[in-house]
Amino acid sequence: DETFDLGQGRNKAKAARYGKGRLYLGFVKKVMRAVRRQGKTPMLWGDIILNHPKLVPSMPLKAVVLNWDYTPDVLRGGSDLFAAAGRPFYVCPGVHAWLGWLPQLDIARENILAQARAGLKYGAEGLLNTDWGDCGHVNFLSSSYYGLVLGAAAGWNVKTHRGEEPTALDRRIGALEFGDRSGRLLRRLRRMGTAQVVDWKTMARWLETSCAPGAFGADTPLLDLTTAQLRRLETAYTRLVRDREGLEDDLATATPRDPLVARETCLGAEGADLLLAATLALFRARGLQCRPATRRVPPAAEVADALRRFEGRVSAVWHQRNRPSEYFRIRLALLELARRLDVVHCT
Repeated sequence: DETFDLGQGRNKAKAARYGKGRLYLGFVKKVMRAVRRQGKTPMLWGDIILNHPKLVPSMPLKAVVLNWDYTPDVLRGGSDLFAAAGRPFYVCPGVHAWLGWLPQLDIARENILAQARAGLKYGAEGLLNTDWGDCGHVNFLSSSYYGLVLGAAAGWNVKTHRGEEPTALDRRIGALEFGDRSGRLLRRLRRMGTAQVVDWKTMARWLETSCAPGAFGADTPLLDLTTAQLRRLETAYTRLVRDREGLEDDLATATPRDPLVARETCLGAEGADLLLAATLALFRARGLQCRPATRRVPPAAEVADALRRFEGRVSAVWHQRNRPSEYFRIRLALLELARRLDVVHCT
């Protein structure tokens, strides 16, 4: 999975002679033999072998390929290729709660249903729904519930949901998991998720001073946005702040199965708000003013203090059900963002 350095080190000569694909497949076969000796069936992520489609028929038959694709329209494909080669495979969508304080419900819905339809069409053996936590895992567990419930429903009978409107799904999943029969809570979270135009990965990489630029893919510098992107950020901030004002009312009338849902959701909304407010405050410090229609962005020093208080509340909720793991990355990033806001305030 994601073997970016394949054939770049001591096997560089072999890669040049045999090709990266054969180098990869040869090693994977060794691992598979070790797994089968233990009486188990090997499973492997399918993204690397899809870079070398001619090698798919050379894969062992007694292995299951996990064909992940997190794009809304399943652009990478692969299910047709594995099916044509007679290789067993699962389709693997994602809950799309990662790299943000709030989930991206629109993308989750489109991706999960598209992957389930592809699995049904090409004869997948199963559906493996995925959840991730890159850059410290800021996403709370409850932000994945929508995608997890939908993944179970789509994996069981995707035909039921063909052409179904998001509002219908919101009402049913809202009633089942969140105790909200009105559908208002998930409709609001759907809107708020799309307002996260500055994601956690962008912010975390900008704040991580020990990471060389471009060390993990192509990064867009946080403060090198175009005027159009800045205007989009301003619009998103106005919409997000407005929705935050109604969120607590939605949660007050809901009865979620999980008692931490309300606290995690409110913190997630606050985190998304603070990321946008901090970014706008940084732009303002560079002399770029917000449009009059934009909700009032607090001064940089005020946002910095809010971030420090926010980190304390996040830590308290985080450690109620998570091991410390890499929480220190979240804490350091939030405090570093606050420090940089202090600097621009002083200058």
